[in-house]
Amino acid sequence: MELYILNNDYEQIAVIDEAESKLWNKKFNDVGECEIYVPCSDEMLSILQKGYYVYRYDDDMFCQIEKVKIETDVENGDYLIATATDICKILSGRIVRGQTDASLVTSPVVFSGTVANFIKKLITDNVINPPSNQAERKIANFIFDDSNFSEFSETIETSVVAKDLLQLIISTCKSYNYGFRVSYNTNTQKLVFRLYKGKNKAS
Repeated sequence: MELYILNNDYEQIAVIDEAESKLWNKKFNDVGECEIYVPCSDEMLSILQKGYYVYRYDDDMFCQIEKVKIETDVENGDYLIATATDICKILSGRIVRGQTDASLVTSPVVFSGTVANFIKKLITDNVINPPSNQAERKIANFIFDDSNFSEFSETIETSVVAKDLLQLIISTCKSYNYGFRVSYNTNTQKLVFRLYKGKNKAS
C-alpha cells in the first residue's frame, strides 16, 4: 500500500511504500482516519508534517495530517506516528445558515425535494457558493459531483436551524443509508464531494 504525501499547496512531495504499520480506516457515512507508523528520521520529520495531506491511488479517501508524535523504543529506536483525518472534517464547525442575512445565525433553511438535492444545497450555500455577505465561508477548490443523482429518489421536507454542517450531512446520510466522500482530483486539484448509494449484499 503506497501512501502519497502532499504539502499545503497540494504538491506531491513523497511516496511512503515501506512502514512498520499503516492504518487506513475509511467510513461509509462518517469521518475516516489513517495512521502511519515509521522509523523516525529527519526525512520523515520533513515529510510527515501537520497540515500535509495523505492519499492512495487505489482508494478515494483523502486525509489531512492532524498530529505527529515521536515514540521512543529502547530496542528498535524512535518511531514517528502521524495521525490523519478524512478531509471531510473541514466541513465541521460550519453552522448552517439561511441565505437572508449573515447575522441571522438562526435563520432557518427550509427545503422540500430529494435528499440528494438537500445535501447539495447545504454544500453549495455554505461551502461552494455562499451569498456575498458570507464570502469568507467559501472553500475555493471545493466542488460537488452530482453526476450520479439519477440513483437518488428519496425525498425530504425539513426546516434546519443552526446545525453543524458536517454533523447534519452525517445524520442525513445515515437516515437514508447514503454514503459520502470528499476526495481529491489530482488532475484538477479540486476537492470533490460525492454521494453514494448503499448496496444490499444479501444473497
